Amino acid sequence: MRWPPLAASPMDFRPYCDNKHRVIQMTNVTLRWTTCAVLLFGLLGCRTPQESVITGIVSTTSNLDRSVLLTGLDRDPNYKAIEGATIFLSTDEDGKTALEGYKTQSDGEGNYCIRVTPLLSPSTPGRTYYLVVEKHGFQRLVRWITLGPYSSDRKNTALLKPDPDP
Repeated sequence: MRWPPLAASPMDFRPYCDNKHRVIQMTNVTLRWTTCAVLLFGLLGCRTPQESVITGIVSTTSNLDRSVLLTGLDRDPNYKAIEGATIFLSTDEDGKTALEGYKTQSDGEGNYCIRVTPLLSPSTPGRTYYLVVEKHGFQRLVRWITLGPYSSDRKNTALLKPDPDP
């Protein structure tokens, strides 16, 4: 039996007919391309949900009119980190009630992290989330946020205004 020459491209499937048998030969190159395509589809097409996390920095600076939440992690040298600030998620717009399990404190550099993977999507009726940042001696911050992998609130900087009457 004679076999055809190896294919030059991954799309080159050469049918080969022997007297009684019809054989379709896939070359090593085609097999490699097929394997790569299957692996690539497996990695990109069948992704598992990633863990969703809100990370941020709690800081203060002079000349603030009010406490604000900035998009992105801003490590401006003029900002002073606030250690021990309490950060939590709430479903009421006043931020009075913390969701159990979604509360943390900032470290010595003002950094914090809250894992939010098991929370319901904000598109679920009645599910609006608020990020609350508070520390004695500073104005409290309550801000509506979005959750999910494409949320701009996933990384943020909370700037707290010093409270003149603590």
